[in-house]
Amino acid sequence: LATWLRSYLAFSEAYRQMEEMSVTDPLTGCYNRRKFVDESERELERARRYGYELCVALVDVDRLKHINDTFGHATGDVVLRAATDGFSRRLRKVDVFARYGGDEFAVLMPHTPLAGGILALQRVLVACREQVAQVEPRVEFSASAGVAAWKRDEPLESLMRRADAALYTAKREHPGSVVAAD
Repeated sequence: LATWLRSYLAFSEAYRQMEEMSVTDPLTGCYNRRKFVDESERELERARRYGYELCVALVDVDRLKHINDTFGHATGDVVLRAATDGFSRRLRKVDVFARYGGDEFAVLMPHTPLAGGILALQRVLVACREQVAQVEPRVEFSASAGVAAWKRDEPLESLMRRADAALYTAKREHPGSVVAAD
């Protein structure tokens, strides 16, 4: 019985670790895209049912390709980890924060109107700029964000497209800023 119990506990711990690895980005330690989509779908369903507001944002580290080309990919990885640290310290525990791909991060902010989402993202971008001191060699970096408020019964794909369009407007016209989607 003791041997079986030890085996069971070891198996349970290994399963827990594998499950955590399947939803975590290995470089930054934050959630990955799969976990973000799963959590977002659940939260959208709750918002539909209970009628509360929520926002989704996409945040992109500005000029990461230039940083990688100039200082190397190891420095680019340090920038991504520093940005992640800055982002996650400025978000609420109920917000879902994930690496969405490459240098792009996604944020789901439940119970948040558009004005609150913009304010939260402005704090996140300030935190990103404050992380410059964490990167050696000193690499100046910033981030841009696009935020979209959920429209009743809007599917996640549409909400993400609107946030993405706002992000590209921010990167093109106002790098280092937050732009709200229509």
